[in-house]
Amino acid sequence: MTHTYFLEKKMIKKIILILVILAVFGQLYWQFLSSKNDLAKKSAAMEKATEAEHNELQE
Repeated sequence: MTHTYFLEKKMIKKIILILVILAVFGQLYWQFLSSKNDLAKKSAAMEKATEAEHNELQE
């Protein structure tokens, strides 16, 4: 009985470790995605601004 209990304890530790690693990677991935979205928004805003300036210069 103690042998199986020890194995279960090891498995639980492994599962917790895997969950922690997944959580960390998920967090990093989420930050990467949001920073990518921010860059896309900024570049779109820059494009609009330069377009507006270009239109003003043409008028």
